[in-house]
Amino acid sequence: MNKFVLILFMCGLSAFAQSRNANNAVAVLEFQKTGSITNDDVQTLSNRFRTMLFQTRTFNVIERNKMKEILKEQEFILSDDCNTNECAVQVGQLLGVEYMIAGDIGLIGDTYTIDLRMIDVRTGQLVQTHSKDYDGKIAGLLEIMKQIANSFSQFQKDAAKMKPDESKTAVSSASTEKDKQASKTQSTTASTTAGAKSKSKGLAFRLLFGTATPTGKFDSEAGVKGGSNLMVGCSYIFGPRIQIGIDFGVQNFDQDGSNEKMVPFLASIRFYTISKRFKNYLTLGLGTTKVTFPGFDKSFSTSKFGTGVSYEIINNLNAEMSLDFTKVGTKNEFGYDKTVTQFGLGINYNLAF
Repeated sequence: MNKFVLILFMCGLSAFAQSRNANNAVAVLEFQKTGSITNDDVQTLSNRFRTMLFQTRTFNVIERNKMKEILKEQEFILSDDCNTNECAVQVGQLLGVEYMIAGDIGLIGDTYTIDLRMIDVRTGQLVQTHSKDYDGKIAGLLEIMKQIANSFSQFQKDAAKMKPDESKTAVSSASTEKDKQASKTQSTTASTTAGAKSKSKGLAFRLLFGTATPTGKFDSEAGVKGGSNLMVGCSYIFGPRIQIGIDFGVQNFDQDGSNEKMVPFLASIRFYTISKRFKNYLTLGLGTTKVTFPGFDKSFSTSKFGTGVSYEIINNLNAEMSLDFTKVGTKNEFGYDKTVTQFGLGINYNLAF
């Protein structure tokens, strides 16, 4: 008799636990990437979030592979752009879960953005939203995933402790506040994204003034003295790290009292590394330079290698410093290597389209 009572008690306890978990069944859609973060990093963070959410012991989390298996049986193709509330609800209904979690992880400049939301599958309403910005190494996002998972868990625990009417009111109130916050976040994100586009897509214009100094035998044998340097450039911004464009300049030298002018016209490519508000870059260029002095006017092939740094003063406007090494023509044409070191200070303005 005692054994029978014990078995009934254990079965009832098991059924209660299963019922409690079933009421908190949740599935997590793959987070969408925005900005320059990689797909692999976003997938890793999605997987880590599922694990952290499961470890809270508040939710019955559907595994990623199990979710795909169920959807495949339902002949539902989960596309990469399934990130809307409507799509999340549709998937949640097929999976038989109470909640769906979806969101975005992005990289804007040096700032990672995380926007996650929980959706009630039955009503289609937002239950919770969490938005965080993070500056630092990407590994730090793993801890952010844990913090957000704990926040989802704590909210659910607090809601469970309330009376049904209070819980409903709290969720409704929280959803309203979260909706307002989400609206503000979306507005801010849209504004920030627009700013990001000005940095990652568009045209860059630069204007630099400085010095041009002849080096090697161009200095010692030709008797040419250093002079002024003006450089104007326009390049297309392919992304936060690559720009391809055209550089045009005018350099004046003094040669035994006469003026020697060099007018370079080069196609160039710049490779950027970004650190906070500073951008360091390397430049490679190929083109022609027109060399003129009394009784001489001729164009020569030209190559350039350079480096520089820019600092963002205000949005899209940068102060820039560059140091370029230019080789004009060949040794056979001049009898020596005609090389010039160019130094410039100026501004760089990015124009988004």
